[in-house]
Amino acid sequence: MSEEAKKEHKSTDKEEKEKAKEQAKLEKKAKKKEEKKEKERLKEQKEIEKKAKKKKKSKQKSKQRSKKKYKRSKKRHKRNKKKHKKRLRKSSMKEKRKKKKKKKQKIRKIKTNKYMKIVIGTAFLSSLKEVVLCFLNNPNHALIAWMRVQLKKTSGQ
Repeated sequence: MSEEAKKEHKSTDKEEKEKAKEQAKLEKKAKKKEEKKEKERLKEQKEIEKKAKKKKKSKQKSKQRSKKKYKRSKKRHKRNKKKHKKRLRKSSMKEKRKKKKKKKQKIRKIKTNKYMKIVIGTAFLSSLKEVVLCFLNNPNHALIAWMRVQLKKTSGQ
């Protein structure tokens, strides 16, 4: 009986050992699976972080680009404003000069002799000079003709 008991005891020991081995194998497999899952999760997380970083960088770049664009446009506006002001100044100066010229040309008195007096008034209507003749004493036709020639000479210049 003791031999049978010994055999039984051995067989149960063997079975237990096998069960323990199988359990260890299963645990190892489960551990490997878990590690694989963990690695996969870490990989995905890294990828997500990488994408986020890339997105952030691209956003910053676009922001910088828009800033540069804004600065450039501001500078352009400033330049254009300056040019416009300069143009306005130039045009106003031209107008002032023209006015001065007009004032100078407005009335010129030329005295030829004691019988007559010529007043040339320029009225810039259709770029023709409106000429006003004033005679003090009885003017002859010859004198009028002579004055017309003189006027043509002065206006021709």
